[in-house]
Amino acid sequence: MGNTSVIESLEGIMDYVLRLERQIGNLEAMLRIAEARTAQPHACYREGYVDASRQFEQIAGRIGKAWGARVDPGKSASKKPSSELLAKSIDTLGLPTRITNPMHVNNIHTIGDLIKCDEIDLITMRNFGEEALKKVESELSKLGLSLRRND
Repeated sequence: MGNTSVIESLEGIMDYVLRLERQIGNLEAMLRIAEARTAQPHACYREGYVDASRQFEQIAGRIGKAWGARVDPGKSASKKPSSELLAKSIDTLGLPTRITNPMHVNNIHTIGDLIKCDEIDLITMRNFGEEALKKVESELSKLGLSLRRND
């Protein structure tokens, strides 16, 4: 194995380690959110949270999918959305005002702005909960779009 290939391998490993560190930070943030919600039983049932361990399992599943996409990048390839679609206002998604208002406050005005966000970006916004996240993901999926992945 030549020096160049060893260096490229090490760079790839370092890149992956940095991504894992970001994922760990995201996991910690999501776990704090889940723990805060499970501390309030009424919110747990209303918003569909049972316990922090279930939420952690979901997060672990997302990491597994991200790893699969890294191992086989062909799986994650998709068509690029049109610039016209990305320039449309989030108000055209037909979401309730209680969902779009927090996004506008956080400078998310277009569909392009929205798909640059990941779940953590949205869920950590004030007055934005799990139900709002589900509705946003549902409306985006109707357009063949999704939120940014946590890679």
